[in-house]
Amino acid sequence: MKLSGARILAKANLSGGEKKNTVLLVLLVIALTLISSYSNAVTQAVGEFKNDYRARALQAAPILGLFDRENLKRMVAVDHVESVAELKGIRSESFGITKVDGENEYCKELNNKIKNQNTDFTVTSLLGDEERRIISGSSLNDAPVYSCIIPSFFCPFETEDEDGENLDYVDSEALVGTTLYLHGTENIEKNFFVPSASKEIGITAEQHHYDFPSVDIALKVVGVYYASPTGWGGDGCIFVSNETGIEIMKKSMRKAGFDLEHDKDGDVMTWWNDPALHDRYVIVDDYDNIGKVYSSITEGLHLDVAPEPEITISESVMIMYGLLNYTGKLLIAVAVVLCIINLIQASAFALKNRRGEFGLMKAVGYKDRQIFLFMLVEQMYITAKAVFIGGAISALTVLATNYIFSHKTFEDRLYMISWEDFAVYFITAVIFAVLIPVVCQLITLKKLSKIQPNEAMKG
Repeated sequence: MKLSGARILAKANLSGGEKKNTVLLVLLVIALTLISSYSNAVTQAVGEFKNDYRARALQAAPILGLFDRENLKRMVAVDHVESVAELKGIRSESFGITKVDGENEYCKELNNKIKNQNTDFTVTSLLGDEERRIISGSSLNDAPVYSCIIPSFFCPFETEDEDGENLDYVDSEALVGTTLYLHGTENIEKNFFVPSASKEIGITAEQHHYDFPSVDIALKVVGVYYASPTGWGGDGCIFVSNETGIEIMKKSMRKAGFDLEHDKDGDVMTWWNDPALHDRYVIVDDYDNIGKVYSSITEGLHLDVAPEPEITISESVMIMYGLLNYTGKLLIAVAVVLCIINLIQASAFALKNRRGEFGLMKAVGYKDRQIFLFMLVEQMYITAKAVFIGGAISALTVLATNYIFSHKTFEDRLYMISWEDFAVYFITAVIFAVLIPVVCQLITLKKLSKIQPNEAMKG
């Protein structure tokens, strides 16, 4: 039997009502496509959070022990400690844009918008050997002082929306090579430490506070970094190198009246000139080892360190991660197993009820392989319809949710599905939707061969 003949017979049989497996295959396609896509998005976001440099950084203060060479050596020797980074310059300070200096037309448009809207974001200094994933331009490794990298989703404008929705993003890649002229919007508040005059046992330094004046700076944009919804930075954070952070701090101190070349006395200059009094960040090799490192440093070394990193992830994301990572996989497995069982039963039931039909086909000369081809084409029509319906429902769902989350907070973008990932999971679903019925048909092939032409007389 030719394929065209099998197609005609298949259509005739389908029109007679052989479509009961369509719904099951539609659900299978939706489960494999949607659940897998959202599970991958949330799992990737949680992974990005756990691998983020700042999510593995515990801030340490020289309260219980100065960070001299001996204590630093002891901290680095602690199990699971990757490195210890010194913080001397700025950490995260507020700035606004006064002008963008660039030759492209977009800079002109952006400058006009800056004149009519307030801008406010943070300039953050990288710590130690911290790096950000660059997606355009270059990193800060070989860049000169007063260079910066900006986020892939950059919103420098203030918003009246307290929920942080409907953000006005700029074209980050168009700003590579331009210079941002910034003005400080707030004082640089600094908590620093000086040797303690207290006789209390174990206390070696005490905390002081100083408000350094804001400064104006110019930063050359050398690259665009990937802004993860669950990582440090986000839509309102520009990164500069540690050297640039120190230069900004120096500029602010000079504006405050400190002579950094000659002044040695006073609390501020004592702190500035003594590395043992500077805050440190203890970088843990794995997020899951933070608790162990905290216990080892506080209980074993009797030094002061924060119990958790500055960057955390919301409980709702972890709940969704648990649901999709475990329950989602279970649902997919159940859907696949149920589909296989039901299709095998349906194939066996079809053979039982259509013995007369297949016997008649054999009586007029059809071979087993021809009848199997007829059954297979019939099933492929059902599969094609299920794939189309399931794929359409899945695509429309992703389209709708992507639109919704793209207009909500920056953190909500973690629930957005990339169409590349969607395509991979949809193709996987199509493969399953095609292979499972074929396997089920092959399982019943032996029973088909036992049907004899005289079965046609039995109805």
